[in-house]
Amino acid sequence: MRICFCDDEKSFHAVVENMIQKWAKEKGVLCEVFHYDSAEQMLFENEQNFSFDLILLDIQMGKMDGVELARKIRERDNHVMIAFLTAVGDHVFEGYEVQAVRYLMKPLQQEKLSELLELAAKASQNNRKYLILEVSGEKEKIYLEDILAVESQGHYLNFHTMRGNLEQKGTLATVSEKLDDSFVQSHRSFFVNLSHVVRITKTECSLDNGETIPVSRGAYKKLNEEFIRFYREAIL
Repeated sequence: MRICFCDDEKSFHAVVENMIQKWAKEKGVLCEVFHYDSAEQMLFENEQNFSFDLILLDIQMGKMDGVELARKIRERDNHVMIAFLTAVGDHVFEGYEVQAVRYLMKPLQQEKLSELLELAAKASQNNRKYLILEVSGEKEKIYLEDILAVESQGHYLNFHTMRGNLEQKGTLATVSEKLDDSFVQSHRSFFVNLSHVVRITKTECSLDNGETIPVSRGAYKKLNEEFIRFYREAIL
């Protein structure tokens, strides 16, 4: 799991790291913890994407506190799991606003943190599928549902997403093994996400963001059949 921990109390980082790794060792789970000393640092270093399974935020921090940081995160990501650490219990209603799943009180107890990690692990395994992309030297977590199409361009893949295009080395053959059945090949250079397709013709399909993706003669029949299958329950 990928876990973000943000707290301006630097000495507390080692404590949390040790507690997380204790749980991970007991459960046989690989945990990578990303440490940030301020809300501003966390936002700056994750400008494009919050590719974490859990974000754990201290509420009482410097210029920007944990609640305001959570609001900033929610402006760009409505799904990532957020939990708070606090020494006081007067921010509960603000937590509802940003869909915080837990409040952990300081001093932190191993049992309470382990319960949170169990929750994050189950959500990571059972919920929405995603890819981890290597973009400009940084890892980004992209949910499959947010990918409009995947395009092959030479030795690179161009991921058309809700936030714009992301490029990474790879082949369609490799990435197709990691896509679910909402993705269908529309052309030798494209896989398209049926959940974003609004119209199909024999030469192109239109997506819900206004983009058009080419459809080859050989791919049209299967694409059209899969589109009908995908939306069968909604057809009148």
